[in-house]
Amino acid sequence: KNAQDYEYLEEELLKVFAIDAPVAEEQFLSVKANDLSEKVAEEALASFKRKMDKLASVAYPVIKQVYEKQGNQYENILVPVTDGKRVFNISTNLETAYNTGAKEIVRSFEKQILLYVIDDEWKEHLRQLDELRNSVQNASYEQKDPLLIYKLESFGLFKEMIDSMNRKIISILMRGQIPMRE
Repeated sequence: KNAQDYEYLEEELLKVFAIDAPVAEEQFLSVKANDLSEKVAEEALASFKRKMDKLASVAYPVIKQVYEKQGNQYENILVPVTDGKRVFNISTNLETAYNTGAKEIVRSFEKQILLYVIDDEWKEHLRQLDELRNSVQNASYEQKDPLLIYKLESFGLFKEMIDSMNRKIISILMRGQIPMRE
């Protein structure tokens, strides 16, 4: 571990988790890797809980107003949530959201983001597999087994897809907030 590793840690924590490093550089150099990962996990979880509680508290007054004034007209409601890049319209049951203090919106947000990212990444993965299938056909000219090359390369693509999926899901969830008008 050195100063460059600490800078990389800070950068990745900001990029993926939207949190600052839970330890100072001096501590980073002296703390064990397991202890560091525990601190990062604790900080990320606490930050996520704070952000989701804030999301629910921002949404609840609107949910309450709609439910009490127009609850008989609507069964579901769309709540816009942004990660700073995209806006996701989160569909949730109005009555359940009202009864849970808008915690249902948080659960719906989590579910819908998981499904959205998995779907998006899986489609991209299938495109990459098609490209790979076309490119490994040339391996027979090099007297290599195209099936073996396809299996090895596709497993690498699958691992990349899982890593990308995890990063995107965490990044969107950690940055999720309800856009506010001035």
